[in-house]
Amino acid sequence: ETFSSEDKDNLRALSEVAAIMSQNLKSIQDGMDGKLMSIEEYHRTVKQTDKSEDEVIPQTMADSMSLAEKEFPEVPSLIYDGPFSEHLTNVSPLLLEGREEIDQTQGRAIVAGFLGLREERVYPTAESDGDIPCYYYECEQNGEPVSVWISKVGGEVCSMLSSRYVESAEMDAQQALDAAKAFLKQKGYDNMKESYYLISDNVLTANFAYVQDGVVCYSDLIKVGIALDDGSVKSFEASGYITAHHQRQMPQTLVSQEQAQTKVAEGLKILGVGKTLIPDAGQHEVLCYEFKCEDVNGQKFIVYVDAVTGEQEKILILLEDENGALTM
Repeated sequence: ETFSSEDKDNLRALSEVAAIMSQNLKSIQDGMDGKLMSIEEYHRTVKQTDKSEDEVIPQTMADSMSLAEKEFPEVPSLIYDGPFSEHLTNVSPLLLEGREEIDQTQGRAIVAGFLGLREERVYPTAESDGDIPCYYYECEQNGEPVSVWISKVGGEVCSMLSSRYVESAEMDAQQALDAAKAFLKQKGYDNMKESYYLISDNVLTANFAYVQDGVVCYSDLIKVGIALDDGSVKSFEASGYITAHHQRQMPQTLVSQEQAQTKVAEGLKILGVGKTLIPDAGQHEVLCYEFKCEDVNGQKFIVYVDAVTGEQEKILILLEDENGALTM
């Protein structure tokens, strides 16, 4: 089955969106390096000068993003979704099923073990509800404030954030990725594969997804932020992993890679292929072939083809530069 003229028009429209989005993101990034402030710089300046928001930031990132939005061309009504990190809401966390609830003191011990601190240096300060109810703790690590959220059920580390300002970059992206992998392995997260990363404010934040039987399970997501000055862990976020992780019964593949490849538009060069589980419009997962492709203009796409039905499931635009990659 070949691509229709409508399919090709949709692909061209996506390419136009990607070009405009890439240009606008570059402008926003240039502004962040100049008169615009990063979020960390903003909080630090407000705290140090006791100024109002309007005094500190004459032009916000939101203004720039709003301008970028207005410049978008009309995109076909087909829903070409973004990354797979926002689909699991109002869902009972699968990793926590059957687990016992912990108290605040037990959570304190978990934080201490996670950070390598003495328990008396960890202070419980709040609780939160939501999809994953948590205890909130504050402490200091090497003299810098650190915040940690621990799930009330199961005692899993949902997230950790250090407030340390990273002044410089002394390591490259691969070294930071290696540090993130080593951290996950040390904490007992096995079979995790990095997908994409972004560098901002001298911190590399990488996405890792669980791999089962050679299939990348994108819903089981963990994000790790590595400071590029010393390789320390700046942030950790595992709510996606906690929500979605379980051992799956993989569906049987009924479509060969060669058959699935016919669903990739003519004119797209295939750079690589793998198998993935991605969420559909509901709360189910679809086994897909993931084709990483490039058009004649150098614009990259990711095409997902259902490995059971042979139908095209999703197309993502891949925006890459020296600071990492975004999908939309």
